[in-house]
Amino acid sequence: IRDKNVVARIYADRKEEYKTPPLAPGTYELQAWKQGFYPDRKEVRISDVSIKVDFELIPKKIKEE
Repeated sequence: IRDKNVVARIYADRKEEYKTPPLAPGTYELQAWKQGFYPDRKEVRISDVSIKVDFELIPKKIKEE
């Protein structure tokens, strides 16, 4: 999460979902990454309601069978 140069890491819960602490309305850049995958970034506008943001992580190397 990035708001006026504030960065926070968020980890998955038991349902493999990520939830942020309450955020002030504004525009945020969200990034998702995992070792072995290309990162994904989204810019989202947050208001006073909850939103859901989906990320797609693509493997850097797909193993051929």
